[in-house]
Amino acid sequence: MYRILIVDNEPIIVDGLYHLFLEVGHLELDVHRAYSSAQALKLLEKHKIDIAFLDIHMPGMNGLDLQKKMQERWRKCKVIFLTGFNDFSYAQSALRHGVVDFVLKTEGDEKILESLDKAVEQLVHESTDRRQIEQAKRMTEQARPMLQKESVLDLLYGERIFSESLELRFLELDFPLSLRHPVNLTLGRVDEWPEDMSGSDKTLLLYSIQNIAQEHLHEMRLFYLAYSHTHFIWLMQPKAVLDGEEPNTEAWRSAIAMVSGMLDSIQATCKELLKLPISLATLGTTTAWNSVAYDFSVLRQEMGSGLGLGQEVILSEAAFHPGAEAEPSQPDARIYGKNMRLLESYLESGNAAEFAVLSAEMLEIASGSVVRYPHYLETYLSIAALLLQQWNKRGITGALPDKRMLDKLAHISEHATWRAAAEHFAALAGLMSQSMREDQRGRSDAVVDKLHRHISEHLHSDLSLNKLSEVVYLNPAYLSRLYKQTQGVGLADYISDRRIEKALELLRGTSLLVQKIAEQVGLEPGYFIKMFKKTMKMTPQEYRESLLR
Repeated sequence: MYRILIVDNEPIIVDGLYHLFLEVGHLELDVHRAYSSAQALKLLEKHKIDIAFLDIHMPGMNGLDLQKKMQERWRKCKVIFLTGFNDFSYAQSALRHGVVDFVLKTEGDEKILESLDKAVEQLVHESTDRRQIEQAKRMTEQARPMLQKESVLDLLYGERIFSESLELRFLELDFPLSLRHPVNLTLGRVDEWPEDMSGSDKTLLLYSIQNIAQEHLHEMRLFYLAYSHTHFIWLMQPKAVLDGEEPNTEAWRSAIAMVSGMLDSIQATCKELLKLPISLATLGTTTAWNSVAYDFSVLRQEMGSGLGLGQEVILSEAAFHPGAEAEPSQPDARIYGKNMRLLESYLESGNAAEFAVLSAEMLEIASGSVVRYPHYLETYLSIAALLLQQWNKRGITGALPDKRMLDKLAHISEHATWRAAAEHFAALAGLMSQSMREDQRGRSDAVVDKLHRHISEHLHSDLSLNKLSEVVYLNPAYLSRLYKQTQGVGLADYISDRRIEKALELLRGTSLLVQKIAEQVGLEPGYFIKMFKKTMKMTPQEYRESLLR
């Protein structure tokens, strides 16, 4: 939607252009009028203006001065000057200041509409301007390290499942590790920070640990990620593999042995140079990218239990499984944490389909674990509790065809398989989504009903989009889209139809003059006659005379 402002000290010009723009069918416009520069300045304080039609010669502040004020506030506003004078010196001055066009008032509607289209074309072009694209590219370059870390965190915490689309995402971000080969995960923890150390100093020391690790593990390409103020992880691959040599068991065995053997040296260097006690844990094996969430959760568990509770611990598993591609044998981190928040967001947005897919996937993974039932029970009860919480939060119990559906939700034994449980979850999510849509339709209908009542009672008044948005407390652009979406016609068309209906009623049932009827339907007489003739194929007076035949 484009917001237009017309400014001229001659009301006949302002009103004529106002009605001309209301009839524009190929653009969604919100049109405002001002009969002086002072009125225009007040409107500029309240609304963002996209295109302005300004008279150059106005008492008080002229159009050129108003244009400068306007672009101080709304820099991208496109200005078209109107004048009754064929004064090209004004035109040259205006165009030098970025004005779109200079139109003589005598040139007619066609020229006005051409200048409108020209202004819209410039606005569209600027939205995809090469400079903005280049700026976006520069910002992306600056943000690349952060975006890389966010993508890896999504993978580690199981929010994203490794797939071709995720692989493409990593390639776009110029991720330094190969996604075609497995990776080694090594977890680290700062056991104790010096007293009174600031957050920024801690960040610098964490990067210092990274530099020390890279010095010691020079045969590995290392991606470093701090996921808290005390914990960090290294994802590593041998440089020889990345440089194109064929990955084999011996190459990986050597690399993993080197990592395990260097952990004590890294720990000692951090203690000597940084005065920081750190603990390190590595699985002593490779991890397939589709298993990093599970292995990350194992490392965190090992670091937080047993020997990991002490300081300056080194944990390393001796077993080696080259290029392991198997799925983890227990549920990984996807079952909890971020995926539960994803399920919650799906329910809140009424996205029952996505909820059904993810909840079924979580149940399937949990049901296939080695320690099968406890993990499955935890997953089932977590999802069931989330469903019940959202159900109560929205107060939609009335949507249940049978209250035993909730009873069944509370008893896992009611479902013979994880698929049966998933189907029950999906059914409840579907009912919730349907209830939300009905509620949304009800609220939308209430807004439209209120709008229709106001229009019916105030046909003689200001029925601009901005005024109507204040009646129903909605943003003007959103109100326009909502009305068109729910009613199938534009709001301006609906108002025009009601005005014609009212005018017909008055022409049939009263002896009011056409000018008075125009006032009662909120239109200037000249425009009222024009609109009436366009709709009814005759003038108001001809219509009244036809009733007497």
